[in-house]
Amino acid sequence: ELKEKLCSSPVLRLYNPGAHTELHCDASSIGLSGMLLHRGDDDHLHLVHAVSKKNHCGGKTLPLNAIRMRHYLIGLHFVIVTDCQALVHLNTQMTISPQVARWATLLTEYDYEIKHRAGDKMSHIDALSRAPVEVAGDTKTEIINEKMEVLTLVTEEEQVMALPRTDTRLKTIVDILCREESGHSVSESALVKEYVLESGLLYKKGIVVRFHDLSGHFSVDRTVGKIMESYYFPRMRRYVRSHIRCCPECILTKVPRGKQPGSLHLIMPEKRPFEILNLDHLGPFVKSTRGNQYILVMIDNLTKYVKLYAVRSCGTDGVIASLEKFILQFGIPRRIISNRGTAYTSRAFGEYCSRYGIKHTLNSVRHPQANGQVERVNGTLVPVIQATMETDRTWDKHITEVECNLNNAYNQTMGDTPFYGLYGYFPSFKDDVWDDSTRLQERVRERIAKEHEIWKLRKGDIVYIKGPPEATVESTKLQGVVGEADPDRLQEEESAEQLSKSFAVLSPGVVKTARIRRPPRWHEDYKI
Repeated sequence: ELKEKLCSSPVLRLYNPGAHTELHCDASSIGLSGMLLHRGDDDHLHLVHAVSKKNHCGGKTLPLNAIRMRHYLIGLHFVIVTDCQALVHLNTQMTISPQVARWATLLTEYDYEIKHRAGDKMSHIDALSRAPVEVAGDTKTEIINEKMEVLTLVTEEEQVMALPRTDTRLKTIVDILCREESGHSVSESALVKEYVLESGLLYKKGIVVRFHDLSGHFSVDRTVGKIMESYYFPRMRRYVRSHIRCCPECILTKVPRGKQPGSLHLIMPEKRPFEILNLDHLGPFVKSTRGNQYILVMIDNLTKYVKLYAVRSCGTDGVIASLEKFILQFGIPRRIISNRGTAYTSRAFGEYCSRYGIKHTLNSVRHPQANGQVERVNGTLVPVIQATMETDRTWDKHITEVECNLNNAYNQTMGDTPFYGLYGYFPSFKDDVWDDSTRLQERVRERIAKEHEIWKLRKGDIVYIKGPPEATVESTKLQGVVGEADPDRLQEEESAEQLSKSFAVLSPGVVKTARIRRPPRWHEDYKI
């Protein structure tokens, strides 16, 4: 647990001159120690810097900590905390010890106050003073007699001005440019026609070096754009392109983009999905709360359908366990293509492939292009996982969602999505279901509104009134007579549309010929 705490961030806090600062000091018979601490936003002290060294002068060397941390403490108000009660009165009483007087003089340049704390509450600093470093640090005399070293800095312009003088050819060019142009011979004019001397600086090659070699080794477009902000010379882009093409750092560190020389050797797919399966591990990631650090990526050579499995390690056991889950869902592949990792070259994996009749093909060494399909998916996976994870330790909780998004994204090689290539239809998701339900409700509403018939009643039409059910032993659904009608409901001022909701309209002929064997559901006929 101690090792884990020491390896977990943050071990030390960044120095903040605006925070409350305390210097905890302690001295023992064998060592001297000090801790610089800041009070954080949580109102707790956090370690910023710690020192310790072997000691030969006892407790009188305690104030040396302030001098060793001078670059942190000068100009700030800080508190010195110690378990030595005598130091509290360092500045309040006279001393006859010349050594203590010298230390008090050295400390006058600091803005500090000394506080006493009991020894049982200073165990954190006691541990350093009782286990100092083997080699003693600076002695008292070295610290007192410390001298400031003065460094001479040469500016970039001075370096550029001095460099041409070190090269014979460039020195000749500079000397020619320093003379009047009218005094140049034909050969000298041809030599210096691509160079300009301005304010003692020789321009052309130096400009490209400054904006490419000394500015991050960017591409041709970025380098030319940066140069054109301040300078210009003819055929600039062609010159910059040739310079970058010969730049050693760019050749060694950058990967060429675009089409590369050589022919492609395609792996022809089989006739059904998952007959050829490409495998590879992606990681390691930060160890998740579930203990996973890697992703085992499987991709079908025919439909480009991707399966992702979060595993704890790159071992054979994780690969076999993931293949067992895959086989239960999609069946046994006829061929597996992978790199030469130990998980795939082990005897256990070979026996597993032999037991199921799987042909295992290994890539050539240091040639990941042979398994290009899964390598292309790996390049897409990392930014997608970074965008979906909540914290570094929960990246594996969204593996299924990432897999679904990959399989339902358009694939240029397939001309469709991998999901459609495997199952033959496009799946519906939450947003699609909501949109479909809204459209369905709108269609039903339009159909009902279109087919709904508004009754138009005229005075003299015969109607039957439907009444409420009665409390009888017979079911209300089977009752013929549903109650007495109230003639008062038939008022002339009611509109035809309102009446259509309460009455059934019959023509006089239907009323005369209708034979009702059960008691009528509708009350006696009335006239409007």
